[in-house]
Amino acid sequence: MKKFTKELKQINNFLENAKEILENNTHCDRHNNYIAVNVKRYNDYVNVEELIDNMELSKVKKDFLEEEFTENYINDLYYEWLRIEAHYFTDDVMDGCRNENTGYWDIQITLIKEGQKTCYPDIEKLKTKEAKIKQIEKWKTKDTKELKYLLTLDNEVCGFFGRSSGWLGIKEVSVLQNKIDEIKYILSNSLNENNQFVSEDQEEIEGYIEDCLHFVDMPLINALNWIIKEITSFNKGLDFKNEIKYRIENMLEENPFMEDVETVNYAIN
Repeated sequence: MKKFTKELKQINNFLENAKEILENNTHCDRHNNYIAVNVKRYNDYVNVEELIDNMELSKVKKDFLEEEFTENYINDLYYEWLRIEAHYFTDDVMDGCRNENTGYWDIQITLIKEGQKTCYPDIEKLKTKEAKIKQIEKWKTKDTKELKYLLTLDNEVCGFFGRSSGWLGIKEVSVLQNKIDEIKYILSNSLNENNQFVSEDQEEIEGYIEDCLHFVDMPLINALNWIIKEITSFNKGLDFKNEIKYRIENMLEENPFMEDVETVNYAIN
């Protein structure tokens, strides 16, 4: 009699992965439960005054920056920065990338073959056409895989939930929970306490296995694990201090008159 070891392993693997996702990435909203990632920010405070003091700038420039970077300005800047970065996944990744295709990379390969330049500095640094095409192919393979994940998620509920919008929801819990419940129900009626099939009829057992496998959805598991990892990594990589530095550089570039002010001040002194 066939043992169905391989099939049962598939089923158990799906159940274990699904259980882990639901246990570690579930947010309860007033209206529904979502598979979600905690994207709350806890360590974004930046002592801007100290940052400016430690920069190699003249006193005139430091005084100017300290006047501009008021507490209200920093708070407004923070929430603007957070809003833009937070919606990267909902607007660019989840919605934008889903509508793209990898034909874009084929165009880049054609440009390289024709001896034309791409818009990628990292590609142009490579010396041979073969090396350039090889790198483009890597990017194309990565995009193909990720687009497949996005199409699998086909997410209508992606958005921010919770009183502080600190959870990025990916999919309703019920989408995964229903599959788990169906499999468990089938197994509860077909296996005994020793995890052995109650029936000895081969066709009946095959029917149980087939019914279970119908609800096994590893593409969904893989897509969820991928997007959870991507969101978590992106959130950890955000650094408000770098944003402050960028804004300081921009502010100084946009105010070239600062050099004239310094010259006048030194002349007076």
